[in-house]
Amino acid sequence: MKLQERLDSDLKEAMRARDTTKLGVLRMLKSALKYAAIAKS
Repeated sequence: MKLQERLDSDLKEAMRARDTTKLGVLRMLKSALKYAAIAKS
């Protein structure tokens, strides 16, 4: 499983569990990875 797929899966799981802390961390991580990919190109 790729990192992006794992993040998406964990994000959905955190939403279902209503785990706001985990959800916030995963959203920040996903955003940082997207920002880095844009900055790289």
